[in-house]
Amino acid sequence: MTIKTKYLVKALTLIMGILLQFQMLEAAPKDQFRFEGSLKSSTEGVADMIINIFENNKKINSIKSNSQGNFALELEHNKQYTLELIKTGFIIQKIVIDSKISPKLQASGGIDLAIDNEIPVFENVEGLKTDIFEQPVIYLIYNENKSYFEQDRKRSKNLSALTNQIVSHKNKLANNELKNANNLFNKKKYPEAIESYLKVLSISPNNQQASLKIKEIEKITKDEQALENKYNKTIKEADALLKQADYYEAKEKYKIAVAIYPEKKYAKSKVSEIDSIISSNLSKNLTLFEKLKKDALKAYQNKDLENSLALYNEAKKLNGEDKQVIKQIAAISKAIEAEKLRKEEELRQLEEKFTSFLNKAKDYEKNKDWNNSLSMISQALLIKPDDAECNKIKDNAEKNIAIEKQRQQKEKNYQDTLALADKAAQDKNYHQAIKLYEYAQKMKPGEKYSSERINKIKHF
Repeated sequence: MTIKTKYLVKALTLIMGILLQFQMLEAAPKDQFRFEGSLKSSTEGVADMIINIFENNKKINSIKSNSQGNFALELEHNKQYTLELIKTGFIIQKIVIDSKISPKLQASGGIDLAIDNEIPVFENVEGLKTDIFEQPVIYLIYNENKSYFEQDRKRSKNLSALTNQIVSHKNKLANNELKNANNLFNKKKYPEAIESYLKVLSISPNNQQASLKIKEIEKITKDEQALENKYNKTIKEADALLKQADYYEAKEKYKIAVAIYPEKKYAKSKVSEIDSIISSNLSKNLTLFEKLKKDALKAYQNKDLENSLALYNEAKKLNGEDKQVIKQIAAISKAIEAEKLRKEEELRQLEEKFTSFLNKAKDYEKNKDWNNSLSMISQALLIKPDDAECNKIKDNAEKNIAIEKQRQQKEKNYQDTLALADKAAQDKNYHQAIKLYEYAQKMKPGEKYSSERINKIKHF
């Protein structure tokens, strides 16, 4: 085939393709148009992200982005659609497409094709403020003069700073792990160092220092099978976890395997497979997930920590990579443990106080100091109201205090009677005095004072 013939074939193929596109557009309903977009995180397309399409708050369709992050929608003119973007590890966000056009454009056939619509999506990293994502963050409107969709700046949120925040945070995580790995390397803990360097690569795949250090360790240990063994072991562990439907742990293992051998496709395909499973589950249960987070936060604010932790753990089952959920679980678990330790310390201190009060009460009891014994044992009973030994000491102290009170009252009555008798004798009311002395004598038969006074009066 000559060069001229080759160019002729190419030209005919191109013309046929264009004609076919025109036929497809003519065949499509005039009130519909094709919206092509791509989901980008930094500069990379995001594959397998679920896109739920809503019209008037009613879900009308659900699709996924392809391996390059691209997607296509069939939309109608003069309607407002909300796209809900869901993928594990990413912030759930909503995008609004407003397909309103002028009557003039509508009459001429409307929008033919909307292409190159790049939509930024953001990884959910710890410390990132995500409050603005509770409502739609991007509103796309059609610019008829330029024939493409653009952001409505009045309604769209300013998201330009988020990408830098995410990159900065990931770099910080990678650097912290790299320091740990280098520390292990310097201590010649090579197996642990390799694992730490692999974690660096799972966060930052292009980190050259981590890659070079792994190769250096292989050279030092002269064990060509070390990495292969590590890869095979990791894959085996990941496969077992996946079989048990422990998706999040399995995903972490597969990511380490990817870091070991980036060129091998198996681990990568498994990460993608797990992402799809998790994202699909989350999409189906998104309303429940958001409710669990809301109820958990409310319980936390009401200081109902146990219930809050239970609700966050339920939410984690639906989305184990949500940074807010993970952060709250860690914080609440720490708070519960701190409260547990505080209560244990409080109980220890109370036990010390109880033992001290009990021992003092026993000492006072030995010395028959019933009032102080009762005072100490009453303090002990405030701590342990049902303690049998304490109640026995209390009963004994109260009994002896009652006896002492009776004795004191009897002594008072005796002394009062003698005083009255002495007064009657002084007033020469001898008959009355004798009666009172006799009464006092009955109160204390062994006392001589009353009998002596009676004898003296009778000798007058």
